[in-house]
Formats: sequence, structure tokens, C-alpha cells
Amino acid sequence: MNTEENQWLKALGREELYFRHQLSHQQIDDLLGDQGSRGFREAKAQMLAKLNVFLGVSRLLTEAGIAFIPLKGFLLSQRIYGDPSYRITGDFDLLIKPQKVSEAIRVLLKNGYQPEAFTLPQDKACQRRVLRMINECSLVHKETGINIELHWRLFGSDLVSTKTLDAIIDDKLEETQLAGQAFRQFNPEIELLYLVVHGGFHAYRRLKWLVDIKTYLERVRFDEARFLELAKSLNAFRLIALTNALLEHFFPGSRLLPSSQPPRKPPFRFCLQEIHTTTEEETKSIRIYLQRLHFALDAFPRWRYKLSVIKNNLLATDSINSKYIPCIPLLYYLIGPFWKLFRGFR
Repeated sequence: MNTEENQWLKALGREELYFRHQLSHQQIDDLLGDQGSRGFREAKAQMLAKLNVFLGVSRLLTEAGIAFIPLKGFLLSQRIYGDPSYRITGDFDLLIKPQKVSEAIRVLLKNGYQPEAFTLPQDKACQRRVLRMINECSLVHKETGINIELHWRLFGSDLVSTKTLDAIIDDKLEETQLAGQAFRQFNPEIELLYLVVHGGFHAYRRLKWLVDIKTYLERVRFDEARFLELAKSLNAFRLIALTNALLEHFFPGSRLLPSSQPPRKPPFRFCLQEIHTTTEEETKSIRIYLQRLHFALDAFPRWRYKLSVIKNNLLATDSINSKYIPCIPLLYYLIGPFWKLFRGFR
């Protein structure tokens, strides 16, 4: 490890790397070059307990005939480290088909999970409107506090048409085994690109997302030509260039993604600002909201994407229960900005 890099990470400290940037103690050991994780065995035990819950949820959905693809989480940890509990898994992110959302929710409701932000309408026409307007819903277990996010579209904004993206995904799945269960998982090329887009959408505010990519590049074999072909189909070269610039900045000498496109300076500066914030309160202002909106609009060049970002930013679906969504979606877009002003753009 570069000495300058090591000193910078040590200056952040284990507590900030763990709580603020969501890096596991084992990952922090790797970065700092020490064995401090031995003093935090309880955190490892908690992750193993969460893995057991994940396996139970997987069995429930599989037995109900609901196919799904785990995003990031335990399968990513297994692929990178050979240990599903090595990195921290927070929410269980599951990608499912839109027509299975209602059934998946029913299964989870029967097993102690409750809607976190809204309840899916019973009316079929209203359900279809909700599924078009947003791309995910969250359910939380009333006793354990474990959160499951059901995604029926991979991204909240339209990088390409849903039909095109579904065709890309369906063609690039592999079967993998974890604890005796079979799972569908992205192949390395699309998984790596997904990590870039996911981290980029969040401006890499947590170093966890950048470390995932750094370690992926070091440990997982992938076909660079296929990766570049996928990047071209999603027009993701701006985020790839941004990711490379951040890797060079925070982890000099690390392997980079296959692209020679230079980064755009304003998004790079914004990512540095986001990464170096230390509290949530620092990010709750109209100024930061507008900066994030500008960053999101700049991430991809296509107008289809930019229009979907604007539409999504007019929504306030995290706070207005879906029983109000319905039959006139335009009402949501009119209410959204005022609701966000009232809540301080959180």
C-alpha cells in the first residue's frame, strides 16, 4: 500500500471507516495493514446472523416460485473475498420482475415484514402506475429491524428503455452456490458496471462503494471487451472516468477500469465533497440538493435519462403514502417539490 494512502486512511480512523463509510473491520484491516478486527468479533457474528436471515428469506421466495437476483450484499462479498460476511451487508436488495412484486410483498408480510414507506395499492391499475413511477419498495422486519428492498427496475432513472435493460440482464446471468442454495447472479462484467453506476449515482459518498470496485479489479477476472461493450450500451463512460479518477486520488497505484476517457472536473470535486462530509446534517440543505441534482443530470448524456432524473426529483414517494398515488400521477409531480422544501430536501 502507498504510504501516503495508508496515512490518510489512518487519519480517518477505524471508527469513521466503520460507521461513516460502512467498511467492515476486516476490510479496514486490509486497508490499514493491521489486525484490529480481532477486537470486533461481535460485528462479524452479527453479519453471520444476518446472512442466516438472508438465506431464510431466499428460501421463502424460492418456495413461492418468485425468482430474484440479489444485488451486491452477501453474493458480492463471496465473489470478491470468498467469504459472504467479509464486507458489511446492510439492506437485502433483491431484483424481481414487476409482475411478481405484489406476490413477493404478500410472502414477506406473512413472515413479519412491514412496508417501510408505503403500502402497495390493491387496485391493479393503481399498482401498475406505482410500478411505472418508482423502481423499488422497502419492507422492514418488525422485530429484527432488517430491511428488504424489492427492486423491479435495476436503476431509478432511465439509462435505456426497460425492454433493452431487461434483455441485457437476462443474457448475463450466472448460477452460483451459497450455503447450499442456488442463486442467480450477474456475470462479472455487468456486476462490475452495476457497481460503478450504483456508486456513481451516490457520488461515492461512502468509501465502501469505491473499495468494492478497487478490490473487484484486483481479485475478480472479467472480460474487458465485454465490459466496454456493456458500458457503451448504457453510455456509462462518464461514471467510469469519474470512478478511475477517484481510484487514482484515494488509492494511487490501484488497477483502473478499462477506459481512457478523462473525468469531468465538477463531478469529481463534488464527489470529494461528499466523501469528506462527516455527518448527515452537513448534507441537508437546498444548496446540497441542487448540487446533487446537477451531479445526477451530468452523469449520463442522453436526454431520456435527464428527463427521468427531473421526473424522479419531483416525486416525494418516500414520504407520501402510495394510497394517494394513483389515478392522477401528475398530482405527485406537483406536490413533490413543495413537500421536499417542507422536509428540508432530505
